[in-house]
Amino acid sequence: MLNQKILFLDDHWIVARRELERRFHEADKSPANPVLSPTKEWEESRVYLFGSVIRVNGHYRMWYQTCSNYLQGKDKALVCVADSEDLVRWQKPPIGSQPFNGGNGNNIVLKCTGPLPLYSPSILFDPDGSYTARRYKMLFWDSQGGKRGGCAAFSPDGLKWRRFGRHPLFDEPNDVLVTVGGSRDGFVCFQTLLRKDPSQNCRRDNLRGRRRVIGRRLSRDFINWSGPEVLLEPDEIDRPDTQFYGMAVHKEGQAWIGLLWTYSAAGQTSDVRLAWSHDGRNWSRPDDRSPLIPLGEEGEFDSHLIYTASQPAVREGRIHILYSGFDGPHDSTTRNAAIGLANLREEGWCSLDTNGEAAGLTTKPLPFKSRGLSL
Repeated sequence: MLNQKILFLDDHWIVARRELERRFHEADKSPANPVLSPTKEWEESRVYLFGSVIRVNGHYRMWYQTCSNYLQGKDKALVCVADSEDLVRWQKPPIGSQPFNGGNGNNIVLKCTGPLPLYSPSILFDPDGSYTARRYKMLFWDSQGGKRGGCAAFSPDGLKWRRFGRHPLFDEPNDVLVTVGGSRDGFVCFQTLLRKDPSQNCRRDNLRGRRRVIGRRLSRDFINWSGPEVLLEPDEIDRPDTQFYGMAVHKEGQAWIGLLWTYSAAGQTSDVRLAWSHDGRNWSRPDDRSPLIPLGEEGEFDSHLIYTASQPAVREGRIHILYSGFDGPHDSTTRNAAIGLANLREEGWCSLDTNGEAAGLTTKPLPFKSRGLSL
């Protein structure tokens, strides 16, 4: 506990502050964007990061997915991998564990069961797990045993996966989920839930009459999951058509950081905004609802929809957020997708900036060997 961070996202740890103004920061998009584009036959025109990025043996591995308009059966939605040393230049290694079009020279590691797509492959690396064969854990949405729901797969190396069981682990909607490990609750699944809401009468939305909100499930073993609990939903500050399409979550110091995929049902667009929690259950957001990762300009690869990896990576003092970008709205069947990168300085979600010479800050006693901080 000696090196735990305290992030001043709100006044939770602060007793008093003088002449200090809290400012939330927008991430900088990489000039190399998009850093990963569809180049393979099985990717067609869409690669997107309903997935994860994890540091593995000194390099970074990305698990991303495809979703085809034209391929059928198990090839309709695929989980693929890419590797990088710097999070900018990515290679698609020929894993050879899954066949495609009569050959094995591809980077596919898991296929859907067909005919409906697989979604949201969220991967955890669990080096302390009791089974080597389950060192890598994946939770995703797919069909099993004639039902669609949250499914699990396990792997010793992140490349060769074995599905678990004959039926989904849970089947309440929706198909967007992110998994987090290492909490005192065991494993946490942050899942998009649906609430009946007649005010959501947007003609273009595929879930008309319902509102997407963020919930969670808990599990000790990654197999048996609790029922869903609603955590976060739009409030009076948000536009009336605001919904939460998903939320990527990671633990940072004493805080939980949420990258909230904030969806406009009327506009069929989604950007990324910041949320945080001190306990993983009660969540806050800035009063200024400006995007953390805004949409690109018309014609750019990320002009209409942005979703992020399940958690960011930290490298050389910077926070790196890999994200999906779509160039058309949610209701488009012809939109293209690629993967981009956005960056912040480490711990740079917000800052306390001085307004005058008498600036000062006093904190509460911190949860490790410190009596607080005074400036």
